[in-house]
Amino acid sequence: MPTVRLDIADPVTRLTLEALLRAAGHTVCRDGGDVLVTDTPRHAVEAAAAVPALVVAMPAGLPEAAAAVAAGAAGIIHLPPVPGEAAALVRRALSGSTADPDTPAPGEDLSLAAAERRHLLRVLRLCHGNRAEAARVLGIGRNTLWRKLRDTGPTP
Repeated sequence: MPTVRLDIADPVTRLTLEALLRAAGHTVCRDGGDVLVTDTPRHAVEAAAAVPALVVAMPAGLPEAAAAVAAGAAGIIHLPPVPGEAAALVRRALSGSTADPDTPAPGEDLSLAAAERRHLLRVLRLCHGNRAEAARVLGIGRNTLWRKLRDTGPTP
């Protein structure tokens, strides 16, 4: 399993991500490592020349994190962390794949309804399950969002 270097100032965030990554089978260290996970976008960009670097960001820090990804960082781990997300991003960073994790796999339903559902669920996940906020971000009414989710299948 790859070694992940955590360079995160906040001890709670660092310990949480360490526990999630260890549970996924990764080795976590403070120096070296195959992948860097940092809460400093500038550091991620600088380190990206040597190792894949992921930026940890709260919603308020997403613009800086997105700029770091545009400048060479491998991805963003959203806070609060979702179990499985950090480990999946570490695997993707190591594979060198920049594919969107929401892109359908070969053979997966490519209909407009399926694409709409994937997008609705992604926005809902980014809004931490807050349907009113997700509807606002999507530019639709709450009832419309609820109806679309109901009509396209069960919400995970």
